Amino acid sequence: MSYDHLDPKTRTLQAIILVVLGYFGYAVSDLTAKILQDNYIVYQVLFINAALCLLITGVWGLYRYGIKGFFPPNLKMHLLRGLIISSCAFCMVNALKYLPLADFYGIVFTIPFFTMIFAILFLNEKIGWRRWTASIVAFLGIIIISGPQFNALGTGVIFALTGAVLGASSVIVLRKIGKTFPPPLFGFWPFFFMFIGCAAALLLTDSAKPILTADIPYILITPPFTILGITCISMGYARAPDTSIVSPFHYTQIIWGVAFGWVFFDTLPTQTTFLGVAIIIGAGLYTLWREYVHKHRIKKAY
Repeated sequence: MSYDHLDPKTRTLQAIILVVLGYFGYAVSDLTAKILQDNYIVYQVLFINAALCLLITGVWGLYRYGIKGFFPPNLKMHLLRGLIISSCAFCMVNALKYLPLADFYGIVFTIPFFTMIFAILFLNEKIGWRRWTASIVAFLGIIIISGPQFNALGTGVIFALTGAVLGASSVIVLRKIGKTFPPPLFGFWPFFFMFIGCAAALLLTDSAKPILTADIPYILITPPFTILGITCISMGYARAPDTSIVSPFHYTQIIWGVAFGWVFFDTLPTQTTFLGVAIIIGAGLYTLWREYVHKHRIKKAY
């Protein structure tokens, strides 16, 4: 799937929409996974979700591209990305064991910064001060919402930071892979490694529990939104002219999280939450406006 025939402005807008939609998908799957964790350990939740996602992307890939679609010429890069993403999920899950949620978000949402730094180092991208400013302002919105204290330094921080670095690294590997490959591969190999890793964890802990009938709807809802998340985000980063354009929109995930907490868990947003959300939205709108102005100037120059 190639996007080079699109003009930069169209690619940018489509990439941003895809990334925002993808983080919405992740937010929904996080919500259902949180509900399921009331009755099962996290590795069982991840194992079931990975198994169903693997089945869906496998059938999708076979129907649309055949068996050869799973083995492109750059298979090693796909396997590397799958291993990185599954390792990232492992680190995030373990970080939540040790850190308060506020501290967790305060660390994990450094991913856009690592992504932009890696884009400079490994992709030779040029990132101006306005993009850095928009990302920093959006991150300040995260800090205002989560209110981290960073009192529980130690193992949890190491896991969270490692997860953030791995999350950013997966984006760089994706850009290295290129823009032409079957969409099912965005998720198939990451789900494969996650399935294997969670299966091993369940065998070692022997703590799986029988599935309750009441939980089946949540189990079935989670995989489609997980696939929506990983596919749209991957397509967004692959389609974007530069990674730094879409990186700050990672912060929209917490907006969905706040909204779902309000609707499903009766967690009323505070004034600081509204302030943080307003700052994040403002930074996103500024990024859109800057890209429009920048591309308009280029067009006029020609």
